[in-house]
Amino acid sequence: MIRDTVQELMLSTAGEETHRVWRPGYFNDLGRTFTNTFDRHVEDILTALRAGEEPPIHARSGRRAVELAAASVRSFDDGVRVMT
Repeated sequence: MIRDTVQELMLSTAGEETHRVWRPGYFNDLGRTFTNTFDRHVEDILTALRAGEEPPIHARSGRRAVELAAASVRSFDDGVRVMT
């Protein structure tokens, strides 16, 4: 179950009653909130594109992150391992 990827990630195995919870420590201060880090990332991308340079993170990496997130949701919904 993903409640909020910035605040908590709960990992459960199909058929088991227990789960593990991961809570990041990275976003514990105002300078590193999701909104601030997202805004800085978008600004870095736009700055690079305006200068005719490569963005700091290639689109393939972003697409892969979305694929993994979608696979996580499918796995949770279906209760099975999803190959990516």
